[in-house]
Parts: sequence; C-alpha cells; structure tokens
Amino acid sequence: ATFRGTLTTWSYTLLRNEPGSVHGHTCDVRNEASVREALAWTEQELGPVRYLVTAAGINLDRLLAQTSEAEMRNLLDTNVIGTLFCSKAALKAGMLRRRQGSIVNVGSVVGERGNIGQTVYAASKAALVGLTRSLAKELASRNITVNMVQPGFIDTGMTRAEHLQAVVGHIPMLRPGRAEEVARAVHFLASSSYVTGQVLPVDGGLRLSL
Repeated sequence: ATFRGTLTTWSYTLLRNEPGSVHGHTCDVRNEASVREALAWTEQELGPVRYLVTAAGINLDRLLAQTSEAEMRNLLDTNVIGTLFCSKAALKAGMLRRRQGSIVNVGSVVGERGNIGQTVYAASKAALVGLTRSLAKELASRNITVNMVQPGFIDTGMTRAEHLQAVVGHIPMLRPGRAEEVARAVHFLASSSYVTGQVLPVDGGLRLSL
C-alpha cells in the first residue's frame, strides 16, 4: 500500500533494459481479499503462478515504549500477515493443484541479531523464519519449495544513510549490499528445485563478526 502510486513506474524503470515485459498490479497485502484478487488477475493475464516472492515490508525505527498499538499492528499485518495471505493465495491459485512452485520470503538479519529501536520489526522478521521452515515442511511432499533470503544492511530507501555508514565497519566486506545482489539470491532459491526450508544470508559476512 505504501508504494501504490509508484510501483508500476518503478518496475518499468528497473527492468526497462531486461528481456521480456513488465506487468504491474497493486494490492494491499494486509487484506486477504485484495491479495486473492491480485493473484487471480496474475493467473488470468500471465498464466500459472510458479514463483512467489514476498518482498512487501515496512520498517519502524522507534523504541518499543514509544510505539503505538496502531503502528505495531500495521507493521505486523504488513510483514507477517501479508506474507501468510500471499502464500495462501498463491497455493490456492494453482500451486497445490499443479504440485509445482517456489516461494521465497524476504527476511532480515535484524530478525536474528536484533537492533535498538527495531523491536517490532525484528519480531516480524523472526516470525518469518519459523513461517518459512514450517511451510517448507508442509509443502515438500507436493514439490513446492519455500525458502528465505536474509539480507544484511542493504543500500535501499528503508535504510538511512547515516545508519549504513555507522555499520559498514562491522561488515567484513566493508560495504553495504546492493539490491541486485539480494535479487540474485532470490533467483537462485526460486530456481532451485531441491533446496527448501533454508535461510540464506546475504550480508557481506556480517554474521561472522557477531
């Protein structure tokens, strides 16, 4: 919902030099009916959904004692419930019937190591680890894989420049990651038919320094 007005333009800009075509369709991942409609549109316009990447997510840099109930619920609804809704919709749209598919969830290193001012965000990303592994067990016999990429500090609009500068010294590779490096990991997991239930760090070796 946050990026509703810019999603299609952003997608075209990002992929304009790539082969194939770009199609955009927005939905509110916090609303199950909206998610079902988006999956139905996708199947109608583009054919069977074989891959699902649950990358919709929001962050909140705020101490827990200063976080309102509404802010907590919005973040958890987007990051956790939204992932559940999208996964369920993709399964019911045809993955289960065809006994084929791949789901890749996007987590965060914060979900394991924690971070000051990100208690709610960390809780949401930690939840996705259990979600990923449990769903992988549910779906393995149906030839559907479920995995997670766990980015470290990536140079995106969700990570403040001053925060990136402060943590670079703790990253063995001495730089933040790039979005395309996360995308390559997503592609690897989505296309790996015998890898499931795995959490793949994309963090420049950050966990080695913990």
